[in-house]
Amino acid sequence: MANLRSRISRSILGFCVAAMVTLFCSVAWAEPTLEIEVVDEQGEAIMGAEVVFLELDSEQRTDEEGRASAGLLFGGVHTVLIEADDFESKWAELTIDDASRSATQEIVLSGDEATKSEEERGYTLRTTTASPLENPVQYQPQETLDKLELQRRSANSYGEMLDGSAGVSARSFGPAPARPVIRGLGGERVLVLQNGERTGDVSSTAHDHHIAIDPLEADRVDIVRGPASLLYGSSALGGVVNIMDERIPRQWDEGIFSEAALYGAMGQTTGAAAASAGYGFESTAVRGRVSHRLADDMRTPDGVMPDTSIQGTTADVGTSRQTNAGLYGISVGMQDLVFGLPEALDDPDESVELRSRRFFAQTHAERELSGFFDQVEWRLLANHYGHDEIEIEPGPDGLPEEELELGYQIFAASTSVTLPHGELGPIERGAVGLQLRGRDLALSGDEVLSPDSREGSAGVYIFEEIPLHEMVRLQFGARPEAHFMQPRANSDFDAPQDTHTTPTFSGSFGVHVQPTAGLEMGAQIARAHRVPIIEELYSDAAHLGTGQYEIGDPDLANEIGHGADVHARLVTDVMDTQFSVFFNQIDDFIFLEPTGEVDPVSDYPVFEYRGADARLVGAEWTTKLRPWRDMELRTTLDAVRGVRLTPTRENLPSVPPLRGRFEGGWNAGNMWSMARIRATAAQNLTAPDETRTSGYALLDVEGGFRILRSGAHHMTFRLANIFDTAYRDHLSRVRGLASPMPGRSLHATYRWTY
Repeated sequence: MANLRSRISRSILGFCVAAMVTLFCSVAWAEPTLEIEVVDEQGEAIMGAEVVFLELDSEQRTDEEGRASAGLLFGGVHTVLIEADDFESKWAELTIDDASRSATQEIVLSGDEATKSEEERGYTLRTTTASPLENPVQYQPQETLDKLELQRRSANSYGEMLDGSAGVSARSFGPAPARPVIRGLGGERVLVLQNGERTGDVSSTAHDHHIAIDPLEADRVDIVRGPASLLYGSSALGGVVNIMDERIPRQWDEGIFSEAALYGAMGQTTGAAAASAGYGFESTAVRGRVSHRLADDMRTPDGVMPDTSIQGTTADVGTSRQTNAGLYGISVGMQDLVFGLPEALDDPDESVELRSRRFFAQTHAERELSGFFDQVEWRLLANHYGHDEIEIEPGPDGLPEEELELGYQIFAASTSVTLPHGELGPIERGAVGLQLRGRDLALSGDEVLSPDSREGSAGVYIFEEIPLHEMVRLQFGARPEAHFMQPRANSDFDAPQDTHTTPTFSGSFGVHVQPTAGLEMGAQIARAHRVPIIEELYSDAAHLGTGQYEIGDPDLANEIGHGADVHARLVTDVMDTQFSVFFNQIDDFIFLEPTGEVDPVSDYPVFEYRGADARLVGAEWTTKLRPWRDMELRTTLDAVRGVRLTPTRENLPSVPPLRGRFEGGWNAGNMWSMARIRATAAQNLTAPDETRTSGYALLDVEGGFRILRSGAHHMTFRLANIFDTAYRDHLSRVRGLASPMPGRSLHATYRWTY
């Protein structure tokens, strides 16, 4: 405890010093800003309008005075898109000369003003991941990270990038396979999507598997906290992470457009580069992109962690066509990735590598309709994914010998059709949708985990909104779905006699209340589900990548979750604060638990999949303050408690402890700087045979700037864990090291858009 207090004291001292430096630098270098004032035809300010500064990759909402601003280093033409409920969207080009670089522009929105159509401007509006409707109100907590925020968080995996968002932590097994955990739920309960469809990889099945999308390629990430099975079906019981990219062009000007990004890190020695280029015609665009990532073994305060290096390449090409009726596009791509797994740390002569390959094709089509349904949207993502888990040991002649322990081959496809509609009695807006999914799994190697399988699902849903009052809106939805799984024989398993055909039902009901300008509240109750996967039902083998002998249970039942979520948001001139509490009871919750036994052949500890009713409750709080012009203060706190509903009330495994992030700095628009404390409490509420972890506090500083000349240039820097603090995150799956988390590291990212 004394050591923890000492670390916290040093962090606070360093935080104060860093804050003073950032204050001085920001005051010295602050530049004027371009300010937008959004008003209606009567000159009244419009609060909550969305303002998109395209050249800056920045999105803001107007305050109570209808204002939003962006910092500029240089003048030129700035393109802005303004959208607000009950008003026509407006597309504006503002010219600022280099001499003044300071301007306030008033934008007037009206319900009948003629504006450029989406086809004329080459820009297609998107719905959010939490709703199939445009400009939806918020019924459950969600967060969107734009390209600039993703650049600030640059890392080697999405788990590392998203860790620290409210309610989001990371399951860690080295830098490459880190994966998001939402409200204490991870693995199969958090669905990771690519442009709204399933990625086809196996990142959710075990902690040694990775998300098969390079972090440099994301243009936007949506995070939905809480059950989302209504829209996305099984595996969305805990939440959704939707990774959006521009492989299929959705906006363009005529002529050449391009982008390049560089990412480097010291301490976690990494180099990564991505480049894309395309050409836009009047109604057609083509685009190609390639990225490469190379990272050495990760350094911790206790030394280098072997078998954590990364090497990978991703490439794709896409095209789309814009017509008077809609947009149609297709892209194809591949990824080749090799990374180490720190499973054999106790044997310096042995190493483990995971070598993966992914080929994918995706299509997207939107078409305007006339009639009850006003639009149809169709998406398809098809994947061929495979990976090999390789054990490397010295042979009799001293040369390394490789052995395939486990190999995956997967053909998967996911497709959905969404039809938004207009008024229907009391219903103002709504949508119906259809989703189909299929997967063929084949396993090979010396340690085949389970039988092969063929599986699929088909689901339909409705999503409707009813305005009861100008301050009160309701949302409700339902989704019946059917699942099919047929186990098949392979080299190690006979085909089980039982074929699983399972009907399921998800539903939700939400209310949104806005009693006054700047204050909104929402609540949702939901029924969600998850069908057990083949590994949970039939595993019976040593798993090299995780260092465990895993045993399934074919009698496991479906997980059925009943959850409630209540949240509120208050926005004023100087503050934006959000608070949410949640309750989630899951019947037949499936978890992997140690038995205390050791497999005599592999010498691995034995783990069994088991089911028990469980309950998770928690809260999240975020606040952003601007006490004066360019100063920013941010606080994020989250906590979750998970228990089994058994007479002994044992804790659930792998539940993150209480966490807090405290940030302070300056944001002058054109450049910014910030100091941050990441504080985590001890986790003593552990499951049987689960290791307790101590609390810790880390100090980071970061900063960046942007230049608008010959395109847009964005540069960011981050110095993480300044005091090189040794610590263990509770969700780390690395055994054999007291502190397997990264030490002091310097990160830098540069992105150029033209």
